[in-house]
Amino acid sequence: MIDKLIDDFDLLAEAPNGIPELRKMILQVAVQGRLVPQDPDDEPASALLEHIDAEKGRLVREGKIREGKPLPPVDTDAVPYELPTSWEWIRIGNAINMVNGRAFKPVEWATTGLPIVRIQNLNNPEAPYNYCELDIDEKFHVHDGDFLISWSGTPGTSFGAFIWEGEDALLNQHIFRCDLYGGFAKEYLRLAINAELDEMISQAHGGVGLRHITKGKLERMLITLPPLAEQKQIVAKVDQLMALCDELEARQKERAAKRVALNGSCLHALTTAETPKPFATAAKRVFDHFEALYETPETVAEQRQTILQLAVQGKLVPQDPNDERAQQASMEELVGRKNMKNGLSVKQTTMPSPYYCLRLSALRNGIVDCSEGKPVPLTPDEAEPYLIHKDDVFLVRGNGSKDLVGRVGLVEDEPAGAIFPDLFVRLPLDTARISSGYFLIAWNSPQMRYQIEKVAKTTSGIWKVNQGHIASMSLPLPPLGEQERIVAKVDQLMALCDELETKLTQAQADADALAASIVHHLCNPSADKPREAAS
Repeated sequence: MIDKLIDDFDLLAEAPNGIPELRKMILQVAVQGRLVPQDPDDEPASALLEHIDAEKGRLVREGKIREGKPLPPVDTDAVPYELPTSWEWIRIGNAINMVNGRAFKPVEWATTGLPIVRIQNLNNPEAPYNYCELDIDEKFHVHDGDFLISWSGTPGTSFGAFIWEGEDALLNQHIFRCDLYGGFAKEYLRLAINAELDEMISQAHGGVGLRHITKGKLERMLITLPPLAEQKQIVAKVDQLMALCDELEARQKERAAKRVALNGSCLHALTTAETPKPFATAAKRVFDHFEALYETPETVAEQRQTILQLAVQGKLVPQDPNDERAQQASMEELVGRKNMKNGLSVKQTTMPSPYYCLRLSALRNGIVDCSEGKPVPLTPDEAEPYLIHKDDVFLVRGNGSKDLVGRVGLVEDEPAGAIFPDLFVRLPLDTARISSGYFLIAWNSPQMRYQIEKVAKTTSGIWKVNQGHIASMSLPLPPLGEQERIVAKVDQLMALCDELETKLTQAQADADALAASIVHHLCNPSADKPREAAS
């Protein structure tokens, strides 16, 4: 088993989500008894079960814990996989006694006293602490080496088992402090529970983003119990493999950082070259390092921005000496402030209406989607000034996202009855001087985005630009003939970016699917076997 795992290590690690899958696989094969060999001389786990039962009974008799309701016996016909003969299944509630933390109120927080351990402090050692100076019941205290289980929060980031390594502290609610009855090495118990996080989350309930697993469901969950000597060997092997994962992850981050730096350097050289010779040198560098620059779909987005920037700098297509001279033009010249028109603020109706108002989300990726909206009660005379027509150009003058405010889009088809909303501005371009296609390219370029973000203001969480801001902005204006050549070249290059992005996305998906398949095969030797429910 371990040989097969090592054989697949490099393949898994190269997948975009390979290392998280690899960590999951290590835990899974560890708790299934397939990571280290069994020693027939080890005391079997059945003897540990007897010790656990005896210790639990003693604590109940001494009044240190409550007896509670007996948990159902393990149905060996419903367990997810077979275990080595020296191993046993055990329910979490039969292995530990769980005490929930205290619900501290904000008025009890202080800047001195004992730190209050919250879920964020378990997941991030650098997270800040709240403190408390009150005399708190000892059962809510946590000490170095205590075993903790976080049972509430955001799936994927909050749930899990931990061993507290720190100063004396107080325990917040949504975290159990656990007293072990023996039989488990704490380090193995931690990885045994964390190997079942997917099951734990599936048993949790709650709304989007915040979920909880009840104490009863957690107690009924099954984990595996190996002989104690083997537990320690498993922990040592897992630590070794996780350290290897850390090393691979660090290498990935280093490669990604170098790729980002190289990408930025190459594209910066392209956009800052002032004469043809350094531009050609920079372009050759991009070509020579193309595969290194574009290994992931995310890197293509930066290339798109570079294409737009080169377009407005006059570096994307050759100039025709017979064309008129290029210039800078203000939006006041190209549109005229008096010609700009804000959209209509109207209330939605449930009654049938021939008119509908677009949502802000209708403008995306340079296109205004007029296919749907909310019905609005308007007469033909009221609707007429706000009706949308083919080839209209709109600008978003307000949005909750600063990155979206000021974005422009074109209406490609003739809609029937579509009204533009209050946070849209219609821009009637002077088409004798600027084409709508070139305007979209220039306006969405990094150069123009810088101007927009510089003047955008926010009130009540909404970023806005007004007609005065828009009118004062200027953009590079090449001759109409060159504008057409720029639009054609940008369309061609963006299509190549689309193709490249699709290929990279598919390659990532294929790598992830392969990694998931390997993990599933290695972690599920009895994949068709039903799992015992914890209800």
